[in-house]
Amino acid sequence: MVSKNDAVQLGLLTGVFSVQQFGSGLISACIPAYVTAIGFPGSVGFIIALPSLAAIFLNLPGGVLVDVVGRKQPLIAGTILTGFGILGMAAVGGLATAVASRLAIGVGASLWWPALRAYQGDVVGRFSQYKRGRALGGVCMATSIAYAVGPLVGGALVSNGSITLPLVLAGGSMLLTVPLLHYVMESSAGSQHCSVSAATPASTPSTASVITRAPAASAPPNPPFSTRGSARDLQDLVRDPRQQAILVSNVVHATVMSACHTIVPLYAISTYAATPLQIGSLFSIIGVLGFFGAPIGGWMADTIGRVPTVQLGSAMCGTALAAMPFCDSHIAVLAAVATAGLGYDVLGTAYTALANDVTPVSRRGIQSALACQVSDVVCVISPIGLTSIATVASYDAAFGVAASTIGGCMFFFARKSSML
Repeated sequence: MVSKNDAVQLGLLTGVFSVQQFGSGLISACIPAYVTAIGFPGSVGFIIALPSLAAIFLNLPGGVLVDVVGRKQPLIAGTILTGFGILGMAAVGGLATAVASRLAIGVGASLWWPALRAYQGDVVGRFSQYKRGRALGGVCMATSIAYAVGPLVGGALVSNGSITLPLVLAGGSMLLTVPLLHYVMESSAGSQHCSVSAATPASTPSTASVITRAPAASAPPNPPFSTRGSARDLQDLVRDPRQQAILVSNVVHATVMSACHTIVPLYAISTYAATPLQIGSLFSIIGVLGFFGAPIGGWMADTIGRVPTVQLGSAMCGTALAAMPFCDSHIAVLAAVATAGLGYDVLGTAYTALANDVTPVSRRGIQSALACQVSDVVCVISPIGLTSIATVASYDAAFGVAASTIGGCMFFFARKSSML
């Protein structure tokens, strides 16, 4: 039975995450016009990769901070930094302003994402094993709708000649969530949030194919800060085959989104002269399909298991990117992106449920930071690498590299998931 407070906290989590996704959608739709406005139309991959580049150096310290001081303060600080970073982009003052603003967004994300993901694990961890996937699916469903609306609004505004307004809306909406976080969010440390320890998952039919041996025991609540202890926690997570399977799922997730934000819109513009509104629709379809994909992924994760659901979602993403070179119209590209978006949400819900199952409460901050670290490394390499391959070689080669990367990750996941 879920308590009223749990429902409130899940609602808060969903609302804050939805606002972030709405802003992300707004920014995605205006990036091509934004880089043209600052005089560097060929720097799409570079501009997209900058926040991840900054976060690479700060994710792990941010995760440690989340486990030491709790979720609330880092989440608020990260929200403020991200909001002002987005507002800085709205100045459109040239490359230096763009670089500084995007780096500030990355610094904020290094606090925001580990705190949000750890808090999500705390709240969902209070649900029974039968309902965790469905709860995560509900969160993802709401945030997917927010992301679907964002690019449509952003694309329409850019089509009418406005670049700064989408950025002001995105940054301002992030900052408006700060009072809500301050007054509603629980402030105790993460290890005190969850009454159901992730270290001792219940044995249920829905998780039998996911967990066959117990994770390491959870640390005591509020452990004293220790650099050596934090390093040991990190080493334990990296060596755990279950965590390796989760991290390689993050690689697939980030590769799909990197491709959809870089070479897919560029390919659409090159192939059939896609308009800003059409580009916005490509991003929006990902969110629209998330309305269905997230709850389906949550239901499948609870019913047939986390592992097969992750494999199905990854296969859909890889197949969609491999088929993209054969798409020569907006309808065809939209269909391929829709398939990738559906797989993306099925995959994301399933591996998040898997991470919640196998990660001890006291290590959720560092585990979330490690997952963010892997995603950010991919989000630095993939946008620049895929764009370069498309420019120097061809779009066919770029989509082939993306699909092959996903195939290799699926093979690695299959090997590691056999140890679950």
